[in-house]
Amino acid sequence: MADLQSVSAEVVRVFLAKNLTLGTAESLTGGMIAATMVEVPGASAAVRGGLVTYQTDTKTILAGVPAEVIDQYDVVSAEVAILMAKGARERLGTDIAVSATGLAGP
Repeated sequence: MADLQSVSAEVVRVFLAKNLTLGTAESLTGGMIAATMVEVPGASAAVRGGLVTYQTDTKTILAGVPAEVIDQYDVVSAEVAILMAKGARERLGTDIAVSATGLAGP
């Protein structure tokens, strides 16, 4: 967890220095990226929010990823991750958005 905190602090520092805003679209991480970012002092000036799209259909509902893209490429694909980030950027009105998708399994 310390590594994630260090990275988050550096990302927030850079975004603040460049006067940029950040949003997230997260699946497997369940909001952990955004949660770690907002623990950084001053983060509210850079982090606008995050979408937690844990279930497949919430990628469509919240991030606007077309169901056809998910069906064609699967939820764990670059195509879906890119569209999740684009959807978060548009919906949250940020300069930049990141996404994380994956599958939890046995």
